[in-house]
Parts: sequence; C-alpha cells; structure tokens
Amino acid sequence: MSNNKYMINNYRNIANNFYEEGQILKALKFYDKAYKCEGGNKDIDLLLDILFEYAKKNEELESLRNLKAYKAMFEN
Repeated sequence: MSNNKYMINNYRNIANNFYEEGQILKALKFYDKAYKCEGGNKDIDLLLDILFEYAKKNEELESLRNLKAYKAMFEN
C-alpha cells in the first residue's frame, strides 16, 4: 500500500470515528485532510463519505433554520 493511500485511510478512519461520536465538523476536517492527500480527490469511497457528511451537516442546519422560524411564529 502506498504511503498516500495509507494516510488517506488513516484520515478517513479518524473522520469516521468523529462522525460516530456526532462531531460532524471534526469529521469534515479529517475528510478534508484525506482529500488533500495525493490521490484523495480520486478516491471514490472518500468522495462519497465527504458527500454524505456535508449532506448530514446541511440537514442539521436546515432543521435549525426551521426551528428558529417556527419559534419566531410564536414570539410575535
């Protein structure tokens, strides 16, 4: 296994651990490190992991926006 592939896998494993702990931003940070490794931008599994992480983060942000809008309806 090449050194770059080894680093990509290590960063991905760290990211996956943060994801399982619910620490999405930390997970994204390590997915980004893996992506920046040589060959990371061609690793399909890594790209799918990153896509799913950003989708999850976007869902959380959308839920927060909806909650704020719902709360604002009852404050007036």
